[in-house]
Amino acid sequence: MPQRRAWKIVATAAALAAAAAITGASPARADELRATLDQPLDEISHTVDVRIADGVATYVVQRQFRNRGKVADEARLAIDLPSGAAATGLRIRASGAWHTGELLDREQAATRYRELTGAGVYDPKDPALLFWISSSELYLQVFPVMPGAVSTVEYTLTVPTRYASGRYWLTYPRVDPARAKSRSESRKLVDPVLTIHAPAGTSPSAVAAIVVDGKPAQADRPVTLAPRAAFEVALPSPARAAGRWRLLAWSSSTARTGTLARWTLTLGDQTFGSADTPVLIPSSLDANPALATFSVAPPPIATWAGRLGRVVASGAHAFSRLELDAAPRLSDLPKQAQVVFVVDASHSAAPLLDAQLAILRAYLAHVPDAELEVIAVRRAAKRVFGRFVPARDAARLLDDAVRAGALAPGNGSALDEGAKLAAQVLAGRPGPHRVLLATDELLRPSLTDAAALASLAALAPSAVVHVVVPAGVAPSAAPATAAPVRPSLARDDAAPLSLLATAHHGIFARVDGLPSRAPDLAPVVLELVRPTRIDHLAASAHLTVDDTLPEGEGLRIFESDRTAATAPASMTLTGALWSDPIRLDLSATAPFSTAAAAFVFGADLHGELSEPELKTLAYAARAVSPVTSYLAIEPGVRPSKIGLGRDGTGWGTIGTGRYGTIGHGYGAGTPMSPDLQSLIPTAPCLRKHPPSGAWSIQLAVETTKDEIVDVSVRRGAGPLAACLTETVWSLRLDDRFDQPRDSFVIDLSGR
Repeated sequence: MPQRRAWKIVATAAALAAAAAITGASPARADELRATLDQPLDEISHTVDVRIADGVATYVVQRQFRNRGKVADEARLAIDLPSGAAATGLRIRASGAWHTGELLDREQAATRYRELTGAGVYDPKDPALLFWISSSELYLQVFPVMPGAVSTVEYTLTVPTRYASGRYWLTYPRVDPARAKSRSESRKLVDPVLTIHAPAGTSPSAVAAIVVDGKPAQADRPVTLAPRAAFEVALPSPARAAGRWRLLAWSSSTARTGTLARWTLTLGDQTFGSADTPVLIPSSLDANPALATFSVAPPPIATWAGRLGRVVASGAHAFSRLELDAAPRLSDLPKQAQVVFVVDASHSAAPLLDAQLAILRAYLAHVPDAELEVIAVRRAAKRVFGRFVPARDAARLLDDAVRAGALAPGNGSALDEGAKLAAQVLAGRPGPHRVLLATDELLRPSLTDAAALASLAALAPSAVVHVVVPAGVAPSAAPATAAPVRPSLARDDAAPLSLLATAHHGIFARVDGLPSRAPDLAPVVLELVRPTRIDHLAASAHLTVDDTLPEGEGLRIFESDRTAATAPASMTLTGALWSDPIRLDLSATAPFSTAAAAFVFGADLHGELSEPELKTLAYAARAVSPVTSYLAIEPGVRPSKIGLGRDGTGWGTIGTGRYGTIGHGYGAGTPMSPDLQSLIPTAPCLRKHPPSGAWSIQLAVETTKDEIVDVSVRRGAGPLAACLTETVWSLRLDDRFDQPRDSFVIDLSGR
């Protein structure tokens, strides 16, 4: 019989909604290359140059295609995009020089490409067209790729970064070898080769400055992204478990992500743990095992860094983009700290004595150069050691003190007396002063806030005070077969005793899940040693943010419901490190606002925009969009002697099946589109609403394959226009309408 298998996955990224399963890989998108005239046309090079500046990544992607056939052919490439990416540039290399593409209205670019690649009398030269399929997919056409020759195309992607575990995280799609094998018309693609440059201010030689697929990589050195099905879980040998195990984890949120900080696997009496984390958990937008993941250390961050983008499509529609990165390490450990731990030795706190001492031991593990005194509080306060002892000796001396009865429970909970004594014994000592007041909160009713605060009046202004309430887990609440409850620390500023801490830079903290193993408790207690998160996070401009931002974590907030009047040009963020306030003032910058405009298309947030608004946004971003395409041409391109025909066997429809017709999208339908107008019966509406004379109505129709998804009146009005609109909505299209997205302009008229 196989042994009982228990999986436990621990993800400690900020605000991460994660789901995990032990399952096979899910289907994945991938690039696909086809040749219009079925020549042996393959990709021979695919390089990606990655740079990060001010939190924004730029990918310069260069691809080369070789035609091993005897006839000039057209390369047609479906491009799978990294999550959130937008194309913001195109150029081609011809006759030994680069030729930069121009961003044009989609229909204009499609028409010019069709004309330039048609049959003519001139010598062939290279045009290339890059256009929109969806927020996650583009389409590239290059003609001609001459027999025995190589065509080179380069496009630029502007990509938003994720920030988690103190690193920028990015993805790039791998090649799917199975796709080419499963489709006879698909041509060979090569594995992408990434070259990643360290951000300015980051040392390229730093350990793990760049990590690709979980392995350190060198800056400015190419790395090949070989096919990989999933993140493999490596188990030490021997492991008594049959079969092959995979751990898949992803975020159920479309907008947020994080990292898997650690995982453990228990198989019977064997427990294995992670050795190669952190690992990015992708969002549901790109939960794709064919995506390669890489991370880059940021340049130095002083506490936190932010960026604000302001994007205006019109007076009625604008966008606001806020990105915030907390420093990988918000603060340093105190050096040679002088620590006083006040133990609640009252009868009511007796069940919590082990929990209090566990917190103390976990605290000292972070500051091995500290010196410690312990004060026991009952009706009065008493020093336990009578002197400050080195942290390295504290564990032994604490055990001795417990055996000697120095912490035996008694009556009274004179926390104020313990605080007063702590201030006295710290007076005049060199080094940072730290006081931890442990309590079960069961104090005498006569103790006033003023008296409690006065007990610490003698402390140095820089001294830090924390009030700690340990809480155990009742045995009845933790069945023997259940996984142990993990400890946690929660700040409570509403507690009456919180003033003791906040008046001295510290926090009132409740530590739950005790007793606990030292390895689990140490990272929780670290928050009492140094600030590891920004608390009370708030933003101006009516922006809602999470209350807490842990160190090394980031925020990415995209607001799509702003107007030109409400999209902020500046913003103030406030927070606290423990109880010390911090502030960050941001202003929208032109470079980041341009990037944010591109991100609108990458995040698919443009659905409410009109065509004029889309164009405003696309040209501001210099981005491929539903209404704009890039056309790169070698000077002097005209219809050539080897131009593609127009009979369907030549250039025909673009991207047979799933890629749509050339120029599909907004604007007029192309000659290859099915005849929608002939399907509209106008007679019933004319009988119901007979016009008094000549009439003319123009309708704009949007379709997705054989479904009508939008009908609007461009010209005309009244009952007849309304009736014809309803008639179009009632149509059932046939399988000739097979494009993912298409648009038609229908002119109806009569006398």
